[in-house]
Amino acid sequence: MKSIFTVIILIFAVAGGGIAGDMMKSRKTDAAHNTDGHAKSKGDAHGKKDKKDKKKKDKKDKKDKKDKKGKDGHSPNDSDSIVYLKFKRQFVVPVMDKGRIDSLVIMNFNIELNDDAPENIYSYEPKLRDALMRDLLALSNENLFGDKLTSPETYEIIRDKLLSGTRGVVPDGIKDILILDIARQDQ
Repeated sequence: MKSIFTVIILIFAVAGGGIAGDMMKSRKTDAAHNTDGHAKSKGDAHGKKDKKDKKKKDKKDKKDKKDKKGKDGHSPNDSDSIVYLKFKRQFVVPVMDKGRIDSLVIMNFNIELNDDAPENIYSYEPKLRDALMRDLLALSNENLFGDKLTSPETYEIIRDKLLSGTRGVVPDGIKDILILDIARQDQ
């Protein structure tokens, strides 16, 4: 009974830490986007100047992009543009031993997307999380999260399995799975 409470508290602590980290990250990002050292109220002269400067900068950026394009009108990297789908929360996978939770594996992923990815890829996040979690639980049941968790062979098996699962949800546009963090906490 005591070990169950410990596991529950641990799960809540990990989830709470992930949520708090995400909130701090989004606040920092919002603050960076909203402040650039200039006042931007409607009646402020600096705000009006910033709008004019922004228009000039946008025109210059468009011109620079046009100059960098080749004769066919496409830049060399147009077909190689890569975007990353970042999950808001980490994945927490229980590792069972003899019917009880022996440890928890905490993982953080990004999905590398190419030009073939659907425009609304972020709407697929719940299905992608479900597919990834299903595959992670299957890998846990295959004892892949044991002593050889950090071996290169295990790492590739995990990536291949997760890549296959995500492509089952979104067949086109997923280039790779990037494992950003992986940790195991024994009970």
